Amino acid sequence: MNRRERRKRIFNPVPQGEVIVDADSWHENCSSNNVRHHTTFAETFQIEFWYDKHYWDRLHQGDDDGERVGIEFEFVEPLVIKSYKYLLYYSLKHKDLLFVNHPPPKERNRTLRVVLRQAFNDKATLNVVVEYHFISLNKVEATIVTAMSKDDFYLGDNQYAIEFDGDDSTLYRYVNFKVVEVDSYNAEE
Repeated sequence: MNRRERRKRIFNPVPQGEVIVDADSWHENCSSNNVRHHTTFAETFQIEFWYDKHYWDRLHQGDDDGERVGIEFEFVEPLVIKSYKYLLYYSLKHKDLLFVNHPPPKERNRTLRVVLRQAFNDKATLNVVVEYHFISLNKVEATIVTAMSKDDFYLGDNQYAIEFDGDDSTLYRYVNFKVVEVDSYNAEE
């Protein structure tokens, strides 16, 4: 063989056709090294949107400075829809975060409200205060209590806030006059 001549390489051919998965084979999942998949199902779940008169008045009448800009429903609704999966994630991970009020309480001051935050490039941070209530096994009521476009929005004692940055989020809680980072979710991990 000549020194300048390269050796022939062995190439593995790319399999063509359909890959057949053995349904009777044993696999690994989060619980065990030897499991067999049985069924996948999807459950239908409804979230009813409501908005409080306080939000309506703030949006349409504004304050002494005029109408509030940046709290329109076109910005608020997608944030509330997006947040539900993250709230579910955090509440399954942290037992003290029960974001759904159940059953609807008789006293309004005992309800848990969550603040949802979304920063935009061209305006102040959107802060949406939402209250969730259990209605039935497949229905939750989400009431938009208020919304403000403000960078220095204050939380109440023991109140949770989720701040979104694209598909990533960070969970905060206001405890003993401090905002404490509780957890975060990185979509790429």
